[in-house]
Amino acid sequence: MFEDMKAHMTLPIIVYALHGNNVKTSIAFKGPKGCTQMDAILETLAPGHYKHKSAEGENEVIIPGTDYTSFAMEFRRTTHPGGTCMTFNLYGREMKLPEDVKAKFIDHIHHMGLVDKDMKIFSKGEECVPK
Repeated sequence: MFEDMKAHMTLPIIVYALHGNNVKTSIAFKGPKGCTQMDAILETLAPGHYKHKSAEGENEVIIPGTDYTSFAMEFRRTTHPGGTCMTFNLYGREMKLPEDVKAKFIDHIHHMGLVDKDMKIFSKGEECVPK
């Protein structure tokens, strides 16, 4: 399914914000019907470790690396009746990230058993900004 989807995916805009003791995440992206936004409140299990339930299933989110200003790495596991989907994402404030950050990310995906062709680098595309 990912192979079919990744040819049409564009750059999402993701905003994380404190929400009491938890974290609110807002993701906006371009879809077939224009800009779409998804919001979720992530329950804090431990610093950098969160969970939430959605229509897609139960989600676990781990932030294995960030400098809090320019990049964040996110591991997400979604469990639903049809199985489990795992993604490892690298987000940056700028399109160009330092080489050591990219190398660490690639090392993580290889450690997970993924290969370079499993990786998608988003094109800039039309921006949809979360409200």
